Amino acid sequence: MTSTMKIVMSAVLTVLVSAPSTDAQCAFDSPTKAGKFFVSLVAAFPECGYFRCAGGPNGETPCVASSECPGGTCEVPHTAIVPNTTSATGVDACAPPLTFGNSAGNPSNGWRWDPAGSSGSVQAKSGKNKLVHPLIPDPENSRDVFLQAKLTGILDGTGVPANGVGSLQMVVRLTFQDMFGGPDMTSIDWPMGIQLVVIDGKGSLKHSLNQVWVNIGGLVTPGLPCRSSEIVSLKVVDPAGNTFAAPGLR
Repeated sequence: MTSTMKIVMSAVLTVLVSAPSTDAQCAFDSPTKAGKFFVSLVAAFPECGYFRCAGGPNGETPCVASSECPGGTCEVPHTAIVPNTTSATGVDACAPPLTFGNSAGNPSNGWRWDPAGSSGSVQAKSGKNKLVHPLIPDPENSRDVFLQAKLTGILDGTGVPANGVGSLQMVVRLTFQDMFGGPDMTSIDWPMGIQLVVIDGKGSLKHSLNQVWVNIGGLVTPGLPCRSSEIVSLKVVDPAGNTFAAPGLR
């Protein structure tokens, strides 16, 4: 992935959650409005990738041999497929296109998109906290991010409407004012998975970040009055454990 593409994706996958504050903190750089995030979902495909350095000072640099990667090795990332053809304009490519499920042998409990009609989306919206819990010290003045995901036209590996439990998986990076007037800070990245149940080919999910933090024991303080929630990555994983969908357009 190019640096430009990474910058674009980072901008797209960011949700800011903030509230007015008279405190001297909450002064980190952020837009004044970013209250809603919506993405359509498309099929997720493994990377069609080049050999590049893994480890060492030349990490991620294209390579031909490990001698070009001091302290590392020259390899294709384990999730990538080696190019085996080129497009009409000479761009290296992989054919035929294979989803993660295809690459895993199309397991019967995996998911596929119905070619006759299917769609998926994920939405996140910031708003006033609605959760009352001992781990939220000031629920009336706290903020939250409300998550919603929808899938329609989902088939299993045998070609019939799917029934099963997958997950919405995200990595979230929080920047916030700490509790009780503490300093502004950015936490370590937090991976999270939320169950996404599909019945007769249709699935939906409603959840919130504060509920996630409460469920894991408040390791990240939920309900902060000032918080920027950056969604670093997002994907849907099927019951077979394969990446099924990712943000995109068609």
